[in-house]
Amino acid sequence: PKTTLGALRKDRTLSLEELERLAVVLSSCSRKIVDSGWHATISELTMTVFKSTGHERLFDKLMLPLEGGPPDVASPDHEARAYTEQVLAAADDLQAYLPDVQRPGSSE
Repeated sequence: PKTTLGALRKDRTLSLEELERLAVVLSSCSRKIVDSGWHATISELTMTVFKSTGHERLFDKLMLPLEGGPPDVASPDHEARAYTEQVLAAADDLQAYLPDVQRPGSSE
């Protein structure tokens, strides 16, 4: 999964080595989930509005129950898939991605 961890606590950011270790752990966990064939059954969505870009301070949330019926197993369209791949690719080069992770305000 794509992970951006801007700050662990006030005035503390990740080093490149820490980000690399985190990426290895998350990649391993992701691979295990995919290999297991696990999937989630979703019955409701939560729409959230936050007071900050880092999602630490919740402003409001709205629960949205989903209608019953079979799941939509259709693949995402080309535009949606391309956008997702672009977002995920930002973290492929961790050294280049590190300034985004360390950017001040990422957790505010």
